[in-house]
Amino acid sequence: MRALQTCQDPYDFKLPDYQEEDAEIISGIFRLTGWIDQNDGSKRRDKDDPAANDIRYPQNTIGLRVARKLKLSSDKDHRNWFVGKETDPVLTSRTWRSFQKREDQEPDQTGQRLSARLSFLKYLCLKLDCEIIIEVGVTRKLTYYLENENNSKRFNQIYLLSADGTLRSTDANNEFR
Repeated sequence: MRALQTCQDPYDFKLPDYQEEDAEIISGIFRLTGWIDQNDGSKRRDKDDPAANDIRYPQNTIGLRVARKLKLSSDKDHRNWFVGKETDPVLTSRTWRSFQKREDQEPDQTGQRLSARLSFLKYLCLKLDCEIIIEVGVTRKLTYYLENENNSKRFNQIYLLSADGTLRSTDANNEFR
């Protein structure tokens, strides 16, 4: 975690996606593998739909092998994920993009988020006998019309979540229940 957090440029490292063998590390008891399948988000039928607003589809999903081991199922759009027969989602995937007034204008806001219940993340850690590395990355452009590196600010933070609910960073440890 400390090595990832101390990288000068967050683009100098990459946490692996599901079955991304080139980015995975397996050495002795240490295993860095992905469980989120980041879909390429091709536009398909929506490519000519102005209301689609260039939003990626399908959403990010959970890798098949991981989903089976955790007894996860999803709705047809893979936006909500459920454990067993539960009716409340344990994971929710969202993608958004603000409306563009002109085609040559960049959107004000764009992003994607995978939200999970803490109880599910603790269950995942127990079931897979692992800890979860969480990367939070935010890029903020101060202006879209002046393409200049100084106009862009990047915030990146790495966290490590344990099965007991302890969330650690290089700055502090917090316990969640």
